[in-house]
Amino acid sequence: MNSETQRKDMADMKRIIKITSVAAALSAVTLTTAFSVMSIKADDSGKSSVTQLMDCFLPMPIIEPLTTDCWGFVVGARDQGNGLEDRDNTNYCYWDGKILKDKDTGTFYMFASRWDEANGHNGWYGSDAVYATSDNLYGPYKEHGLLWPNDQSGKGHNVWPLELHEGDPHGKYAIIVSETRDGDVFVSDSLDGPWENIGKLRVNEGYWQSNTCVVARPDGKYEIINRTGDIAISDDLMGTYEIQTRNIWKQVRGMPTECIEDAVVWYSDGLYHCTVNKWDARNAYYLTSENGVDGWELNPGSAYQPDQNFLRYTDGTVNYWNKIERPNVYIEDGEVKAVTLSVIDVPKDEEKGHDNHGSKVIVVPFDGKKLHEFAKEQRDTVKAPIQGDKPIADTCAMFWNNEHSLNSGAKGYIQLQRKIGGQYGLFGESLTVENDKWAESKIGYLKFDISKYDLAEMGKATLSLIFNDNYVGDSETNRIMVSLAGSDWIEGTGTADSNDVIEDGALTWDNKPELTYDQDDIEGSTAVSDEFYTSLSTDLGQEINIDVTKLLNRLQPGETTVTFAICETAGNQRIAVCSRESGANSPILSITPKSEATPKPIPSSVPQTTDGPALKATDAPAEQITARPAATQNQNKIILGKTKVAVKALKNGKIKISWKKIKGADGYQILISNKKNGRNKTIAAVSKASIARKTIKKLKAGKKYYVRVRAFKKVRGKKIKGRLSNTACIRVK
Repeated sequence: MNSETQRKDMADMKRIIKITSVAAALSAVTLTTAFSVMSIKADDSGKSSVTQLMDCFLPMPIIEPLTTDCWGFVVGARDQGNGLEDRDNTNYCYWDGKILKDKDTGTFYMFASRWDEANGHNGWYGSDAVYATSDNLYGPYKEHGLLWPNDQSGKGHNVWPLELHEGDPHGKYAIIVSETRDGDVFVSDSLDGPWENIGKLRVNEGYWQSNTCVVARPDGKYEIINRTGDIAISDDLMGTYEIQTRNIWKQVRGMPTECIEDAVVWYSDGLYHCTVNKWDARNAYYLTSENGVDGWELNPGSAYQPDQNFLRYTDGTVNYWNKIERPNVYIEDGEVKAVTLSVIDVPKDEEKGHDNHGSKVIVVPFDGKKLHEFAKEQRDTVKAPIQGDKPIADTCAMFWNNEHSLNSGAKGYIQLQRKIGGQYGLFGESLTVENDKWAESKIGYLKFDISKYDLAEMGKATLSLIFNDNYVGDSETNRIMVSLAGSDWIEGTGTADSNDVIEDGALTWDNKPELTYDQDDIEGSTAVSDEFYTSLSTDLGQEINIDVTKLLNRLQPGETTVTFAICETAGNQRIAVCSRESGANSPILSITPKSEATPKPIPSSVPQTTDGPALKATDAPAEQITARPAATQNQNKIILGKTKVAVKALKNGKIKISWKKIKGADGYQILISNKKNGRNKTIAAVSKASIARKTIKKLKAGKKYYVRVRAFKKVRGKKIKGRLSNTACIRVK
């Protein structure tokens, strides 16, 4: 017996001993899961408390005793019996992990990719496709080796299995492999194989086989979607697939369009559902469509987010994995029952191999019924997007070092960064290469055609922008200021690269149009947005609406175009808004006549006030979302509703706490305990009802804290306290 065989046999023996010791726990899983469905409760109005897809994850049944005596202990005490992993972390890292069930035997089959753990996470380029089985949906799963050992030595990543339509001539099951293989298709009549390679997916136009997901549609056809959101449909599994639409991310207002991956589409309860991950922000989004092609609508909140406390066990213990990707759904009786997630305990580049860090596939119970209710409610109450005109040109003038000569007219976003200092102008527009080479400023320019409007009959004009990202600066909030500027400029096709060929007249810092605000009347000659949040990944995609009526009223009669110069107001913060190249997230100018009611813009997904620096607000503040039930007063009895709290760990012993506002409250108390069931200690009070965030400092790194928030109201000098919120658990960095 060679050393490799001995090592594997010893590892198998350890697994058998550990699994045997928890046989009783396995027998109780079904009962535990049944009770866990009760964890999503209704609020006092009788409606579901689900506000986002992430709320539909249910507590994980405990298969094996939770432990920190294992690799990945940084996520907290965890269950090595859940899902698929290399328990000793000596052989493999695992990824992907979609589950199919053998209806005849009741066995669950997980299809995944694996690579040599010694190569760290970046070893995924050498992934092989494998399968594992379990008698229980949640695990433990035992791996059975390569799916196609004689085809490129088992090579496979982005492993996507599916059950084919009944009577499909290709067989009963199929597996599609993308990323490391160009849409190769393997088929079999048994989940145990053997698997036959029958070729590649055929598409009528160019198609990037990356993160390819295949759906067996209820109409008997097959649908594919890839990383870039290109959707194609075919009558046959192999194709030829006909492109139906390109890049659905650009078709949905408020949906980020960059750094998007892991699109997963499934059909259930009469809707097509899609989750997609923005990897740089570590946040995922949830969309729905009635036909799986167009009409996609973005739902509020997150699909999943690693720094939130949604991955919990039935005893309340929470795991915080650093990265969560490659989700897949397990559907039974037309309803999502569980979700598989590929997880890693540290940033990918920090997993070097043989370092007590790694990746695995976890299986999490899911309340598909609640998701359906939430999705249907959202589609029934969706607000019509603001109507108006897109710019005929938009770009950014950049200043720093040699950026002053670059053009960025083709970029999908417009950077904004204000240089503070009266000598530099309102936005920093007076910076010069000779005197200020290393100073920074970024000014956006938007040009609109207004020739079809009679401004004398204008009732209101609204400039609508979509927040794209926060690049530089630690301010949690910001505003956008708008000034008029000259319209004699060309957008250009540059990408802010020194190798770009810049057309004659294309806008750069050196030839940017002059801002035409009145230095003696800044308030009267500029417009400012309401305050908006910028620091969290969930802030991306929010709509920023600015009343620019007074600016249009300053135009000379007969003007056919208008240019708005825009910049952030916090100063030395670099943020970005989407440009017209971003599709549905393009800036929009809405002009309504006096005779029409002004359309109400879509409200932001976050409150529009904070404890940041006070700035002049616009005449029409954005609609605010408040929690229900509201505070009521009946015969001198004050009842304050229960808020909902979320916590994010920052660096250097800090945590950021946010909560939903309660109508009628005068402020909020923040309570923290270092024990789950310990006594809550009030460590901070917020005395303004408009503030819904607070950063707490000087906490101990590596320690867990339990956070709750409650509203209060002052009545005759006394504080009437509301109900305590949910408990949010966080491990401090």
